Amino acid sequence: MNNQDLKKLKTNLEGKWIDVFCDIGSEQLAKAAAGFIAGKRTQKGVYCPQHGGKSGEAFKLLKDADVTGGSVCNTCCVFPDGFATLMFANHWDFPTALNAVSQWAWDRSFTPHNATKLSQQRQQRAHQQRQADKQESQRLIEKYQRIWQQAIALTDANAQPAQRYFQKRGVGDMLASIGHCKFHPRLAYFDDEKGVSYHPAVVALITQPDDKVKNLHVTYLTSEGEKAKVSHPKKQLSAIPERNQSGGAVRLMDATHTDTLVVSEGRENGLSWIKMHGGILWECINTAMLSHFLPPPWVRKVIIAADHDFADDKGNRAGHIAAQALQEKLLEKGIEVEIAMPDREGDDWNQVLLDQASNKRDKPSGVTTKLDTPMKRKKQTASNKKPESHQVIDFFEHAAKAISLTALKMMSGR
Repeated sequence: MNNQDLKKLKTNLEGKWIDVFCDIGSEQLAKAAAGFIAGKRTQKGVYCPQHGGKSGEAFKLLKDADVTGGSVCNTCCVFPDGFATLMFANHWDFPTALNAVSQWAWDRSFTPHNATKLSQQRQQRAHQQRQADKQESQRLIEKYQRIWQQAIALTDANAQPAQRYFQKRGVGDMLASIGHCKFHPRLAYFDDEKGVSYHPAVVALITQPDDKVKNLHVTYLTSEGEKAKVSHPKKQLSAIPERNQSGGAVRLMDATHTDTLVVSEGRENGLSWIKMHGGILWECINTAMLSHFLPPPWVRKVIIAADHDFADDKGNRAGHIAAQALQEKLLEKGIEVEIAMPDREGDDWNQVLLDQASNKRDKPSGVTTKLDTPMKRKKQTASNKKPESHQVIDFFEHAAKAISLTALKMMSGR
């Protein structure tokens, strides 16, 4: 096949790659294709066809995979077209993939009748996936309701493992000011190899910008307040499929009465910053969520309490990159931004706080980069007015925890 024929084949395959994957793809690739919904930003993940993985969500098709055939593995890399995807998923070289796809195309001949049939099949799969997503969403909502109802306040006398965990990190005196975060005495941890084990855990609500809870973040502990000896002591549980907005966070403090918000990658680091400097904190969990964070519409200033990461072998610093990405996005929206990070490489704000407590530092130290936007700030409209109260809606009752006026004054340094 010459280049012209290959180009023609690729053109004819546009819009048909999902059917190709269903018919000649490996088991996991076919499974990913069966759940594909065109244009959906976050597709349903499956086990990686190469290395498997533990979560069962490592490998996904891209949102335009029906046209391009593109896919991605969180551990491996991006595969930009259908041939690359087939080579990866089926362990094929290019000639093998080309021959298989050519035969598939020849068998179907791309007649108008076949094109209509394939379109109907895609619509049927999309409908089936929407129904499956609806059922899975309801299952997860009920599951997370049970977990949350079984959990108790961090200040409860029976929440000692959580209290010890935060005390060891110098922020144990701040638990009364934390919302959307509770203690579960015995939460299941699932491991593909070791099975199920049970541990004390801190459970937090991850809330989307539309105020709906998306999933839970869990920190598994020992009774002594250490991280549990499991593969991933900190992990996010599965996201509710029908709630796939990006930009969410753990709303640790009530932000309805302030136009300035502090955001951090990690909980203890953010609480350490608040203890030293005051403010209202939301936690973004990881660098990916930090870079995509969306503040409430009434917030006019965001302080990013960033980690001063070591550079990796490519010279990249994940914390820096995420903070800068968020900064650029917020500046475009007319929001004032400060990036604050410790002055010593390798430190985070929790380390600064602990050093201060042990007299290794005279005072909190760090580097603050203040970048205000030159754009004129728009007047608030009905769409960005503050809500009457800070609450999580359409999930379950009592999800939010009000912050007392005394706590607000304490946390703002007044």
